[in-house]
Amino acid sequence: MFDVIDFMEKRPALVAELLRVHVDDGTGRCAGCSWRTAAVPNHPCAMRWYAERADESLRARRARDDASPARGRRLSRAGRGRRG
Repeated sequence: MFDVIDFMEKRPALVAELLRVHVDDGTGRCAGCSWRTAAVPNHPCAMRWYAERADESLRARRARDDASPARGRRLSRAGRGRRG
């Protein structure tokens, strides 16, 4: 089965754009969906919901990676190597 959140997690720029566009239009409706349908969905729309879940997952992954002791070792080794 296709997992929308997994798809979005691999595309952080898409997640950022969806979060930027799918906002409350001031009337409780989604500004990002308004041009697509005659009956504008309430905010948050389904697309916003999925983007928020993907964003939460991306943030959690970044926090885990930043806290990982192995990350520091990888970064310190990154400067070593052949020079051109």
